[in-house]
Amino acid sequence: MSQIASMTILVAMVGLRTGALLALFKFLATSFGPEGFGQLSQIMAVAAVFYMIAGGGLTNGIVRNVAAAPDRDKSASWLKAALPIVAIFAVALAAAALAIWLWGSSFLFPEQDMGYVLLAVGLAQIVVGAGNLALAYLSGIGAIRTFAAANAGGTIVATGLIAVLALTTGFRGAAVGVACLALAPALLGLVAFGRHMDWKVVWDAAFVRRQMGELLQYSGSMFLAAGAVPLALVYMRADLAESIGWKQVGLWQSVARISDAYMQVFGVLFMNYLLPQLARLPLAARGRRLGEIAIVILGLFLVGAAVFLAFSDTVLRLAFSSTFRTASVYVAPQLLGDGLKLGALAFVYYFVAVGRASVQAGAEVLVAVVMVVAYVVLLPRLGALTPLVSYAIASSVLLLVMAVVYTRHRLRQPRLAAQDGDPPRKGMM
Repeated sequence: MSQIASMTILVAMVGLRTGALLALFKFLATSFGPEGFGQLSQIMAVAAVFYMIAGGGLTNGIVRNVAAAPDRDKSASWLKAALPIVAIFAVALAAAALAIWLWGSSFLFPEQDMGYVLLAVGLAQIVVGAGNLALAYLSGIGAIRTFAAANAGGTIVATGLIAVLALTTGFRGAAVGVACLALAPALLGLVAFGRHMDWKVVWDAAFVRRQMGELLQYSGSMFLAAGAVPLALVYMRADLAESIGWKQVGLWQSVARISDAYMQVFGVLFMNYLLPQLARLPLAARGRRLGEIAIVILGLFLVGAAVFLAFSDTVLRLAFSSTFRTASVYVAPQLLGDGLKLGALAFVYYFVAVGRASVQAGAEVLVAVVMVVAYVVLLPRLGALTPLVSYAIASSVLLLVMAVVYTRHRLRQPRLAAQDGDPPRKGMM
């Protein structure tokens, strides 16, 4: 499949997912107002922390190593090495969700009795963990159409079921539904996996302890990377709700949810296009390919950002309701933070491709720490704008740090930098 076709399919997939999610957000915002939408956003964020690391957070490790594997048997051995990690993390995360439900739900949901959603999140761990593994394998072998169909189809099914739950059982049904949003794509991913790999082949594959150890490195890095910023945002939402109220959280989250929707496009391109591309190339050619793909991604972002900024009132009214038009003041700082973050992520995924998974973890921890510190310092002065300004500050710090780290990395390898235009290995494109 050509590069343009692969990118087009991935963008179309995210477009369908985005459309379904925005339709759901509009329905939920109209049904429950800014306060209810703020609470549902907190539930989605808490659930997302669990689902990103479901199964051990092995996505990047599986994508990279399966993409570089010379044959099907080698790919199967990576999957077999992952299975014990998936099982252990499913049990551990389910136990963590139960513990938070029993003793920590009042912090996550101030003045609201919504801890029951954590029970649903815990019960979903084994399915979502196995589904994450299956989807990562599909991405690694380049089965872009199947990967995209499972993701988009699952999201569309899930949003429809959440709408039905909201209509039939009210806010509590909607809360459980958004907490289980990741279940449908995971189930379809497992079904699609069966078209490309027989589980018996995985079971019969050689178990290589070294591979399990390498995957655990990615697991630890993803655990930090996937948890640091979302946990910081969970804290900021809860604190802002206590300080100013859930209505302001809902207005902020209306812009944040639109941001999440379009940032998924770029996240998918980084993880499912850029990362496999760089993993298949010889080391000397990776810098040039990084620049080519990063320019395209940043160009797409700038075009979309200009449109969103110019028509923010209309977008917010159409995506949610006229009540949310006052949230347009949050658009500019959100876009600034997103653009800076994308620039930094291009460097981050370069290091993931060369086997430096710890860089991704370090980057996300840095963003989380700077963001929380800036939030605490600026809240008395900026009020409801504080989370967005803090995010922009943290993203600018990350971009600067990653640019310096990448430059030093390239300067340490002058021979590779000089050969940066070498053609890729035969059969790897």
